[in-house]
Amino acid sequence: MRRCEHRGRWTHAAGESRCEECGTVRFTDYGPLRLPEPPEAVRPDPARARAADRAAALWVARMPRRAEWWGLVAPTGALRTA
Repeated sequence: MRRCEHRGRWTHAAGESRCEECGTVRFTDYGPLRLPEPPEAVRPDPARARAADRAAALWVARMPRRAEWWGLVAPTGALRTA
């Protein structure tokens, strides 16, 4: 199968362009949905934000103690020799 580099002709119509060689479609008339007024900033409760930060820090602090995270624990029976 030949890979198209889109160097041929493009047909333009109704907000899209189409490669005539392979049929690839590129949409040309689009943009983000914008509200008439700026969005309202939502800020979390400071106590809940602080609790979330502490929980994340505690999780990170305990992670190096988990040998399975670092691949230091062999599966059961893997170290036995016959």
